[in-house]
Amino acid sequence: MKTLKRLFILTPIVVLVVIGLLTILVLVADGTAAYVFHGPKIVQSVESPDKAWTAYVEDQPELDGPHHGLFVESADKVHFLGVGDLVADVDAIQEIVWSPDSRMVIFHSRDYLTAVRVSDWKTVRIYLGRDWMRAKPDRRSTFSASAGREVTAIRFPAKDEFAYKLKDSDELHTASMN
Repeated sequence: MKTLKRLFILTPIVVLVVIGLLTILVLVADGTAAYVFHGPKIVQSVESPDKAWTAYVEDQPELDGPHHGLFVESADKVHFLGVGDLVADVDAIQEIVWSPDSRMVIFHSRDYLTAVRVSDWKTVRIYLGRDWMRAKPDRRSTFSASAGREVTAIRFPAKDEFAYKLKDSDELHTASMN
């Protein structure tokens, strides 16, 4: 009877310890533990030409794969902006491009061009991604995607403007930050 009573008392404690250990294993496996104890992991960063700003991509913990956030921070660490997130497990950063005068930064991902003017944090986002189509309109549907538009060049033709060229096109697309 005493053994049964001890077993009854110890069972919830053992269950809690096992759950705690499993939780720690999951946190270590997906990088959350490192994030909590060591801070975020910066996977790509580019300093502005005048060295006053840094634009970077931060890996945020996610169980099923990469989830990246886009950030801009002043060199003195006083000004900071979370520009946005890339779609987890789908979108990926291609490059970070600063204008020569350090007024604007462009995060070029597979699905977006995200431009930020650092003087006032004005942001312009251009979708480059795929067009999704539903193949069957009934309740069992399949989806297919067209190829995304690939950017081959990014330029800064004038103050507060940026331009980009798409693959297989000579046309220069211009966007204004005003």
